[in-house]
Amino acid sequence: MVAKFKRIVTWLTINSRYVFNLIRFNKNRLDTGLTCIIFSRDRAMQLDALLRSIELYSLSSFNVIIQYSCSDIHRNSYEKLKKNYIKYEFIEESSFMNTLQSIVQSIQTSCLFFLVDDQVFIRPFNIMEILQKMKKNTFFSLRLGRCIIDFGIYHERLYPIYKVLEGDFLIWKWRENIYQKDWGYQFSVDGTVYRTLDIIRAMMAITFKAPNSFEDNMNKVCFFRKDNVGISYFNPVVINLIINASRHEKAYEHFESGEYTTDDMLKLWERGFSLSLDKIASIPFSATHYIVDDIRTILCEPK
Repeated sequence: MVAKFKRIVTWLTINSRYVFNLIRFNKNRLDTGLTCIIFSRDRAMQLDALLRSIELYSLSSFNVIIQYSCSDIHRNSYEKLKKNYIKYEFIEESSFMNTLQSIVQSIQTSCLFFLVDDQVFIRPFNIMEILQKMKKNTFFSLRLGRCIIDFGIYHERLYPIYKVLEGDFLIWKWRENIYQKDWGYQFSVDGTVYRTLDIIRAMMAITFKAPNSFEDNMNKVCFFRKDNVGISYFNPVVINLIINASRHEKAYEHFESGEYTTDDMLKLWERGFSLSLDKIASIPFSATHYIVDDIRTILCEPK
């Protein structure tokens, strides 16, 4: 009974703050472009693959900011990434919430999306095309598509409700898919495009410590997601590769991580190994996350 009361109080607090934020934050962004914020922790090899996949598959440019943290043994790997990808902005976090709030409030583009460093793009995508689809109460998913019919290791069938639009796009209502897990899970940090102002209003109404609690608590802002409509490509353009966990919060609640730790991956990285974008793109999948049982199946040998 006490736990239920606390949940009700939390819900009321978050959503009353959000209503206040509708007035507090009312300045639209002037730039019609898009910003991507990538969360990374001790996973240089995986982050490298994600950044390479952006450069390979993106048909139009957009801003990229990497919010990262690293333990001492991983610091040199991030310094190497900074030198390899000088056109992207690397920001080391002081605390996850404070750094993210500062970054998001400084963004001048009208739309943004989040990624995590264990994701990889697997086919071409066009940000300009996506922005044309973005309207009020609309979000665009990069991770969903017609082939996404399973959920995690349980292979629960989703059978989402959507319509096919001209130009090979899918459109669906969040409320019609509320029980279908990925298709009804509107706010995610792994590849969904939102209006920046909407994110600021909701984000400043909650507290969080890492990507997982950020995602969980954003989904408690019911007014933020009330009438939203989702759009995606016919086929998903990004996939999560489940190899290891790198944060202290719960990770992969519905998935089993592989055998390779972040330190194991660092040793491979230092020996010159990298992840193969071609091998990853050839993986057949029917869920938003793919468990990598054997890292050797997606590695490139050192040059």
